Amino acid sequence: MIDYAVKTIKILVEHGIPFDASVLDIAYEHGDSGYVDFVIQKVLADNMDEERRLRMISCAVKYGDLKSIKILFEHGIPFDASLLDIAYEKGDTGCVEFLIQKGLADHIDEGSRPHNNMMYYAVKYRDLKTIQI
Repeated sequence: MIDYAVKTIKILVEHGIPFDASVLDIAYEHGDSGYVDFVIQKVLADNMDEERRLRMISCAVKYGDLKSIKILFEHGIPFDASLLDIAYEKGDTGCVEFLIQKGLADHIDEGSRPHNNMMYYAVKYRDLKTIQI
């Protein structure tokens, strides 16, 4: 059964009320995968600015939702190496590996600041496997 707060937010979002990553955070906190999927689909359908979309994908990384991360990436949601900081902090090796593979494929480090690239986070978290790439 969906919690009252989640149900209320879902009604508001369905009626076009603008929303941000906090809505996705609530869905994850309540463990409602159907609601998470609903919010992800609204993110993809909504014409959100890049910053709001990055916050959405950051939330998916925070909760280790690799399925939603992949869906968001498939739809061209922009990202940078800072997502690695979240995945490393959570100890989510599957997410870390996926983000590194995706980052290498998309050349996300081109033009990055020194403290916002994949190698920086690999060294910060002593990820020897990644450092050796």
